[in-house]
Amino acid sequence: DDGEELIIKRVIGLPGEKVKYKDNQLYINGKKMIDKYASKETEDFEEVVPKGEYFVLGDNRTNSLDSREFGAFPKKKILGRTSMTIFPFKRWGKKKKLI
Repeated sequence: DDGEELIIKRVIGLPGEKVKYKDNQLYINGKKMIDKYASKETEDFEEVVPKGEYFVLGDNRTNSLDSREFGAFPKKKILGRTSMTIFPFKRWGKKKKLI
């Protein structure tokens, strides 16, 4: 045990991509993205994801400890993908389609 906690976040930016949040809208490399987790309270930011690292955001954009706080994560820190929904409870157990 190295004292690190496991977290579940959504990968938003790949190595070398420019991730930007402006006026509650997500942009990747200047392209406006559909972001169903957007919030009217998300602070603007702009980051270029370092080589070999990944930019992650929590689904609760206004209250999430993610790459905005900790920076991008190296690939070796990404352990896997989720494939089942726990919350919201009305979707409990439904599998998500993985790309």
